[in-house]
Amino acid sequence: MFPAAWPRLPSEGSRGALDASGLRFRVLCARWNPTITDALLASALETLERCGARGSDVRVVRVPGAFELPAAARAASPNPKHPDALIVLGAIVKGETTHHDVLGHAVAGALWPRCRRRPASRSGSAS
Repeated sequence: MFPAAWPRLPSEGSRGALDASGLRFRVLCARWNPTITDALLASALETLERCGARGSDVRVVRVPGAFELPAAARAASPNPKHPDALIVLGAIVKGETTHHDVLGHAVAGALWPRCRRRPASRSGSAS
């Protein structure tokens, strides 16, 4: 179950135009399990381009695995040239042990504080 503070996504009919033009993105992607993560990365980059993001406004950062994604997200945040959005891509695969549960909870718990909204600077107004 999602936390009570989980942002509600708009319904399909109320989304409006998806416009990424003029926004800066940092895409954090794990290298582990490239069959999955490379496909996730290709799809994310294609979607950003289709929505109007310029290649010069998208920076891809690769990390060894999902466990390193929260550290990369923290490193991206205090940067004065911070992105407007972080996109975090990784794969945690269920195996014979419960390590996927431990890793999944650790990564999700460390990323959750980064999932808060901040005022938009697009037209000088907050959203």
